[in-house]
Amino acid sequence: AKRLIREYVSDALHQRCQAIDTGAYIHLVREIRRLREQLAIPVVPGDAVAQADAAQAAVEMANLLLGVAGSVSLLNDKLHASLLTQLLDMPLWSLPSVVRVAALEVLLQLCHGHLVGLGVGALV
Repeated sequence: AKRLIREYVSDALHQRCQAIDTGAYIHLVREIRRLREQLAIPVVPGDAVAQADAAQAAVEMANLLLGVAGSVSLLNDKLHASLLTQLLDMPLWSLPSVVRVAALEVLLQLCHGHLVGLGVGALV
C-alpha cells in the first residue's frame, strides 16, 4: 500500500508539472488539508473510536508525507505552492510522532535538494 501511495503522489506531482491533469494534484492537496484538520481535533481520553480515527489519520498523513519526501525533485515552488503551504505550515511539534518523523523527512529532502541545486550536494 505504501508503494502505491508513493506512486500516486509522484504521479500527481509530475502531472501538475507537465500540466497534463491537475485532478490528482488537487485531490492530494485536499487530502493533506483534510488530514491536517482531522489531526488538529483533540481526542478525548477513553474515546476509542476517536483514538482509532486519529491513529488512522496519522498513518495516512505519514504515508502521504513520505510519498512527497520521495518525490521532492518534482516539486516546483510556483506549481506546487498550495501543497508546500500545507506542508510547511504544519504545527510540527504538536503532530503525532509518526507524522512528525515523516514531516521532518520532507524537510530534510527539501533541504538536500536545495543544496544539490546550489552545487553543494557533495557536502551533505
